[in-house]
Amino acid sequence: MLAVKNLSYGIEDKTIIEDMSFRVREGSFIGIVGPNGSGKSTLLKNIYKAVEGKGDIHLKGRKLKAVSSRELAREMAVVSQHGSSDFDFTVKEMVMMGRYPHKGIFKTYNGQDRRIVEEALKSLGLSEMGERKFFTLSGGERQRVLIARALAQEADIIVLDEPTNHLDIRYQLQIMEILKSLDITVVAAVHDMNIASLYCDEVVAIKDGRIWGVGQTEKILSEDFFREVFEVEVEIHKNPRTRRLSIVYLPDRIFK
Repeated sequence: MLAVKNLSYGIEDKTIIEDMSFRVREGSFIGIVGPNGSGKSTLLKNIYKAVEGKGDIHLKGRKLKAVSSRELAREMAVVSQHGSSDFDFTVKEMVMMGRYPHKGIFKTYNGQDRRIVEEALKSLGLSEMGERKFFTLSGGERQRVLIARALAQEADIIVLDEPTNHLDIRYQLQIMEILKSLDITVVAAVHDMNIASLYCDEVVAIKDGRIWGVGQTEKILSEDFFREVFEVEVEIHKNPRTRRLSIVYLPDRIFK
């Protein structure tokens, strides 16, 4: 679905990410993990063409540089970390924007578009907020609207920069469950390692702008990973109910 090869990006004389290479299988849920400032957002910006670095990115076998913005919007939905809150649109209008890439120049929204939007609103618990103005919403509500818009886009791949930021635990789990249940490819920067453990099939671990490791989540999220990448000590157990890794942080060891 997606291939990143020897990708580097910098501003002036400062390198932000360097020589990154990895592949994303169709239908997989990939977590981009690492400390703040490690380059996660910059990597994602290259993937959705907000910036363009050196190296190659291929989407479904095509060079990303050769894909037009409109084509890309039909293939890839994006939820960035710092969405604007100044839009003077209703929630329903915001989510309807996700249908725009599928419309011709003179085509108007039809019944199918409206059904898709209503389903996206319902799945994020927003049905009762459809007529509210976007700028009046809380940070968490705005985030849910932007994710609903991405779902309405019906793209084959969705890219998210910390999708559960500003959300309480109920909506964190709800959104990750929805994303996991979709028959699409998901690439998401994730800051909560227990969330990453629960939902990510594989992770791309980044430290200081370079890839520390790529692989199955259970293999990458080791005690060595936390010690070397985050500089913290942890205890890791397999939860008998979820059958996924559960990470317990040991803050007292930071100061020893």
